[in-house]
Amino acid sequence: DDDNYCAERGVEENRTMESAWTNALLTSSEWKREAEGLLYCEAHNVSYTHRVVNRDDDNYCAVPDGGADAVLLAGLAIAFACVLRGRLSAVWLLLAGMVTQVLVYGVNTWHLGNATVLWTSARPPEVFYFVFLPALMFESASNLDAFLFRKVLVKVLVFAVALVLVQTGLTAFSLVYLLDLKSYGWTIEHGLLIGTTLSMTDAVAVTSVLATTEAPEELGVVLEGESLLNDASGFVLFSMFLKYATDNIPFSAGFVFTQAVWDMFVLGVGGVLLGVFFGLALIISLHYMRRAGLDREPEIAMSVAIAYLCFYVAQGPAGLSGPVAVVTTGLMVNAKGKADLSPAVQDLWQRFWGLLAFIANGMIFYFAGISAMNFILFAGQHKDFDKTLSIAYLPVIYVLLFALRFICICPIWLTSRLTAENPKSAMTMKDVVFLTFTALRGACSLIQENEVVLQPSIPESVKLQMVVWTAGFTLMTILINVPLLPWLFKLTGHSSRAVGQAYLHTKAIESLQKFT
Repeated sequence: DDDNYCAERGVEENRTMESAWTNALLTSSEWKREAEGLLYCEAHNVSYTHRVVNRDDDNYCAVPDGGADAVLLAGLAIAFACVLRGRLSAVWLLLAGMVTQVLVYGVNTWHLGNATVLWTSARPPEVFYFVFLPALMFESASNLDAFLFRKVLVKVLVFAVALVLVQTGLTAFSLVYLLDLKSYGWTIEHGLLIGTTLSMTDAVAVTSVLATTEAPEELGVVLEGESLLNDASGFVLFSMFLKYATDNIPFSAGFVFTQAVWDMFVLGVGGVLLGVFFGLALIISLHYMRRAGLDREPEIAMSVAIAYLCFYVAQGPAGLSGPVAVVTTGLMVNAKGKADLSPAVQDLWQRFWGLLAFIANGMIFYFAGISAMNFILFAGQHKDFDKTLSIAYLPVIYVLLFALRFICICPIWLTSRLTAENPKSAMTMKDVVFLTFTALRGACSLIQENEVVLQPSIPESVKLQMVVWTAGFTLMTILINVPLLPWLFKLTGHSSRAVGQAYLHTKAIESLQKFT
């Protein structure tokens, strides 16, 4: 019907729709079941003036042939990002997204309402990873302090792998047994699933917020490195526990732990090797492009192409960790590739990637506010949704998760104190507080919950509580933690510059004023 091949997902949908029409001739009950699924929106004549709630997707139905409206939301997000600049830009963008979703939920805003539906109902949800993460992670990795990153690499790996694994287990146990969610239909598999989502720090949120604050340099690199690399461990655990929660696979703690460690090792090492390959390809390409005397634009464009190809190949066909691969590529370019660029190209490089990261950050935070509020508003419509339990437990879960992170970091602090050759270089308790409070969550957690929404085998009440608590916790980490960061820096002494650093800074300014 389209003079083209069918997309992979399209084949399955076409077969399902054909079977639906066939079943209509057989039994009305089977037809009704299919019509309430794929054909529900088509059967209700959706238009800009006639909105219909898609009960199977917890959203409004998209308007047929209204795909161009997606551009409207992207333009609004960028415009809001330009207007709401400043230290608390992440907070204001999140609030702007929340207000937008409340508006389109309660009032028919025609094209704007359809735009939010297109973004929040994008299938598969992972498409957001492929659109936004390559640019943001490459930009962040290519600007990391390479010397400091090598210095704290072991610590970063401990935070990104071991910390996520341990906190996921503790979160699951605390939710299911200590908070007694078992009596509300939860199983340990459900607890592990949401525990993974809530234990991962978000690379986009952490990187963008640290860029607007006076965070201590070494701790900032640890936190940023953790958020960049824990996507590999988080994705492995989420995929594993999603299968356990939906396929009724017998749960064995020992087997799960062994399998998780092995999968994280394979995905991580494979991602590093693939990242090295693409990093070498980019470095060699930049070298020969400069020797050939090409303009600056092709060199920058090649870096964009390599970043996206690296992420796609790793996360898609290769089945490895896309975040680890693209971070490895960025670190290689940071250490080796930039030195081969002319000063003019380096300046354009910084400006272009800074602009791309600014646009992507604005769109992601705006979308995070819309997506989180969309979960909360539509969950309230379900008869299975326990509003009292969900609202009462949300602040408890917020405090619990940060308390568990603090507890998990304490052994790392103790090990640092015992093994440090110089006591002054060991981690302090103030550092533990900093690394606990600045662990932000963001859009990646919400995208994972979009996958949970699509699982029919998870009980509806459990599913609703998962998405509401994930959305609520994500909002709270941005709305509460980010405004309090300056106060936290002053309390822990991390906002003050060291004496030697202040002296060098003063001398550098004097030299610049004298000789330039």
